[in-house]
Amino acid sequence: MREEAEENAMASEDQMEEEMEAEEEGWEDEEEELEETGDRNRLQLYTPSSLLEWGQWEVKYFQQLYSQTRFYDGNGESIDQGSRSNFYSGILNFTLGYNKRVNFGFDAWIQAASIDSPESSPFKLFTFPGGSQGRVLLSAIGPKVKWQPLRKVNDFTLQSSLLLPVANDPEGRENNRPFVATQNILWWTQIFYTWNFHEKAQLFSEIDLYWNIDRRLDFGQSGFFATPASAFLSYFPTQKATVYVMNQFWPTLGEGVFSSWWYQAGVGAKYQVSKGVDLEVMYGRFLAGRGAAGPATTFNFGVRFVKW
Repeated sequence: MREEAEENAMASEDQMEEEMEAEEEGWEDEEEELEETGDRNRLQLYTPSSLLEWGQWEVKYFQQLYSQTRFYDGNGESIDQGSRSNFYSGILNFTLGYNKRVNFGFDAWIQAASIDSPESSPFKLFTFPGGSQGRVLLSAIGPKVKWQPLRKVNDFTLQSSLLLPVANDPEGRENNRPFVATQNILWWTQIFYTWNFHEKAQLFSEIDLYWNIDRRLDFGQSGFFATPASAFLSYFPTQKATVYVMNQFWPTLGEGVFSSWWYQAGVGAKYQVSKGVDLEVMYGRFLAGRGAAGPATTFNFGVRFVKW
């Protein structure tokens, strides 16, 4: 608060008291809502399988730092690559409530990559090196729709996004710079389901249809189709916090059913800072794979703003 003079300071103090009272009233309202919903907190009630109502909106920015010094070959063996590859993905999601069964929105992906020595820190990526060692760019944007196909099953929803590439040579084929992102179109459909099997425990599951489509629509040249599956087991120790464990299996369809695949496990936590703001952190490890991302580590951080 600004304190230009004694009178202004007193006015600011009064304003702070009013803001604190308003915040307390907001939390009291929220506590009443929690009583009506069986003492489940907002983190438990509003998962990716939930929809917003008319006039409500959500903005989320989820960031991931991925780092590897090895990769899995076609036999599933871990091979030393002789360098450290770092990849940053910042996914900005905006969702607008239309009604209780349909939401609309758009996504924007900001991505970066760097190549360094094996002993270097993965966080060095955030110095954003240039030249042949690294780059950062806005890689894709696109619309999405989210809907509840079964009227009586609120926790089962589908979300479909169409991401269009907007960066120049993101694969680094022509500019002799690191691969950052695909240059193809992404059609990503996600199937969400949440099972609240206990007042303090929840299982969230997701199955995806991930289609990487050649940007020239030449289906014989490039692209692939993957069917990832994920599961998050959450525990809610307080009304404002949750901790969880996650598992994710990502197979790419091709020769021999799966042309490549990888498996990731991780732990994370969320904390509700206020009625409309929550934070998330997660640590993940790629534990197995074939012809895919190597034994890698991911560091994740997200922030979500919701207008209820």
